[in-house]
Amino acid sequence: MGTTRWAGGTVDLVTDLTVATRTFQRETIPAGGGRVRTAPGFVMMPSTAYCLTAWIRGSAGTCPFLGTESPVNEHWLIGDGVVTDNYGGTSTAVISDGRWRWYARPFTTLANEYSVVIESELWGGCGMGTADFDDIALHVGACPAGPNLTQGVAVFCPQPTTENTCAAGCTADGQCDAGSWCNDLLDAGRCEAKVADGLSVPGGMCVVSLAQRACVSSFCGPVTHTCGPECSVGADCMDPARPGCDPATRQCRNCSPIDLQGRCVSSDGGTAGGAGGGGGTAGGGAAGGATAGGATAGGATAGGATAGGATAGGATAGGATAGGATAGGPTAGGPTAGGASAGGGRDKEVVLPGCGCHAAPELLFAATVLLLVLRRRRATAPARAE
Repeated sequence: MGTTRWAGGTVDLVTDLTVATRTFQRETIPAGGGRVRTAPGFVMMPSTAYCLTAWIRGSAGTCPFLGTESPVNEHWLIGDGVVTDNYGGTSTAVISDGRWRWYARPFTTLANEYSVVIESELWGGCGMGTADFDDIALHVGACPAGPNLTQGVAVFCPQPTTENTCAAGCTADGQCDAGSWCNDLLDAGRCEAKVADGLSVPGGMCVVSLAQRACVSSFCGPVTHTCGPECSVGADCMDPARPGCDPATRQCRNCSPIDLQGRCVSSDGGTAGGAGGGGGTAGGGAAGGATAGGATAGGATAGGATAGGATAGGATAGGATAGGATAGGPTAGGPTAGGASAGGGRDKEVVLPGCGCHAAPELLFAATVLLLVLRRRRATAPARAE
């Protein structure tokens, strides 16, 4: 019924993922004569058999009450087992021990009863505490043989019991609500809210696969063992033994090479876990159509591709190399020119050929131009006389 069908007072709904029906009505205000009731009522046939059923849970010492009221009389059908039901009997007693139980109470309307409302309360004549109600239903005819174990039950509880609980708990994260995960670190799985950044990882140890399931951010810190990324760039990594930030796990580690932002770079020259494609650089310009020092690399005249205005050793356009890097060879979004990753841009380190060291693209370009100028001077120098 939710909260829209009740009148007479505010109805509090409580969510408990260990309960098969998950959301239920909770009464904490002691009352008499019914604290809340349905509005509008239900049309009834006089002198007809009906059955009132519900899941009810009372804390120790309390007296949850559930019944009906017609324009003719009030009928407490489920309660303490003492109060009269005004049908010639007494209410069915609720066992208040903090456990859910399903109750079914048959009754026959009076000859002049044509409508009723359903009412509930935490009776003030007993102890203070809580009275919980769920899946309240009014049936025509005889009472059902047992509870409907699929009524209101979430998919995370494939085997609800007659105590309104999940028989085996959850077995997979997909069986839990959004924002929750299946904590199967215990003997039985249980749906729990994901852990916010800064709080301890469930189990007390940072494990990447566990953080992806249990942490809101999907990351965890291997030193603090709390949820949340350890780094975004290398500057966040203070341990000299782990100077690089791995973009895939957002954890610091000892990696080589690293880019200018201190992020680990994969073996193919791209940033580990997130190399972007679509336009590698040759000395800072876009591969396959940008400029190398102002002259088009890969778009110059055949037999003399230019780099900074100097002939690249007579290399054919789009084929030979200028200082080791293919002039016009790399395709946009494809392989690297001079070691720079496609889509890497000027903020990436470049791995120098035949060397374990690294340099910025500007330095590599300057070295290439210098080499070309020296080659041209040697080619045009007059021959020495014998």
